Amino acid sequence: MVFTMNRLFDINVSKNRLSATLTINPDVTDDTAWDQDALLGLLKERKIVFGYKHGVIQQICDNPYSVEYPVTVAEGIPPQNGEDAYLQNEIHEEQKSTSGDKFDFRNILTIPSVKDGQLLASIISPTQGTAGKDIYGNILPARDGRQLRLKPGKNILFQNDQFFATTDGQISITSNSINVFPIFEVKGDIDMKTGNVDFIGNVTIHGNVPPGYRIKAGGDIRINGIVEASVIEAGGSIHIRGGIAGQLKGSVKAGVDLHTRYLNQANVEAGNDIVTETFIMNSAVTAGRKIKGENIIGGKLSAGEVIEVSEIGNQHFARADLFIGSFAENVEKERQVQAEIFKLKDSLKKLEALKEKLKMVLAAKGNAEGKEQEMLQRQQATYFALKSQLDNLELELAELHEKDNPGAHSYLRVKGQLYPNNQIHFSKYSKLIHNPISSVKIFLNQGEITSIPL
Repeated sequence: MVFTMNRLFDINVSKNRLSATLTINPDVTDDTAWDQDALLGLLKERKIVFGYKHGVIQQICDNPYSVEYPVTVAEGIPPQNGEDAYLQNEIHEEQKSTSGDKFDFRNILTIPSVKDGQLLASIISPTQGTAGKDIYGNILPARDGRQLRLKPGKNILFQNDQFFATTDGQISITSNSINVFPIFEVKGDIDMKTGNVDFIGNVTIHGNVPPGYRIKAGGDIRINGIVEASVIEAGGSIHIRGGIAGQLKGSVKAGVDLHTRYLNQANVEAGNDIVTETFIMNSAVTAGRKIKGENIIGGKLSAGEVIEVSEIGNQHFARADLFIGSFAENVEKERQVQAEIFKLKDSLKKLEALKEKLKMVLAAKGNAEGKEQEMLQRQQATYFALKSQLDNLELELAELHEKDNPGAHSYLRVKGQLYPNNQIHFSKYSKLIHNPISSVKIFLNQGEITSIPL
């Protein structure tokens, strides 16, 4: 009977081995009937032993054309990964209560001031995963939820998985800690009266920062106006409501995230994300994780994982260099190191040739003295010094390769138009855009820069 069933039905198993579907040979008549054991025997012959849908199988046996093909006849149980630990917000704001929500520390505009002794947040523990089973009866392991790697920072008491403030101030998040910092506030513009600012906590400036000033904070910086050609540096996040007009001078560096309205001839860097509301024009931009905005026109942009924008370039073919999963300075450094390695190898080859010539001269003379012997000793000293340099450079190159290694989640996404003359880089792989492309995702696939429509 199994032999007969093989001719009447085809079985397809999904790649994840969690379902089996049945298709029927069109020669089967609607008055054909079997018992369940015959059809189950066909499944067992294919090693399918778990998750039978007995109701469907019985319906096929009673009347093979009473179901729509392909039809699922066996279904496994997918594994359920555990939920990661997260930080629950325990702060009640005056105008709206956010207690119980996950704490989004990146949204620095909504982070409230807190009081000494106030409960700030609680760690909600991860959950265990639940294993599944495929249709072959194999156990499919599940991943347990990950622990939250966040430690108490400055002015924080950590007790029973809860974070408490030990002073009045404002919350700030760095890459691995939660802090409460005191606040330094400037009511208007930065000027000669205020001078430069260097403060251990958070800094709020309600006006503009004109050219030539320096603002440094251990926590977050909020600027409600425009920043022009100044140096801004924060251990936490930076929010500049009015945008950055860098004039190819100064710099803005955030330890965590940078949020701003626009970037114009700016030099900016963030440990995680850089988000702009409008355009990025002729700017040097480096984000440890993601760059997100509307339009990119010219400049050099590097993102450790992702660049997501609406449009790149313009009708005048302004060129931007975009590095995804790698950083422009690392790529350039790799080129320099590779050039130095090439020169050193060439020098070592010449020194080897010189050594052989000197040995031949010394062998012909039959003695180990004279200027040839001195030259040989100098050659050996130079050779070992250059060899040591070469070893160090090859180690440096390996480290650079490890840093500039675009992962599976690295990509460029353009919702609108990607204009010609823009250069896309994934580590050592580059692609110049020759023709306009609309709504595209670009990524590295097995050493080739690939694009697919959105």
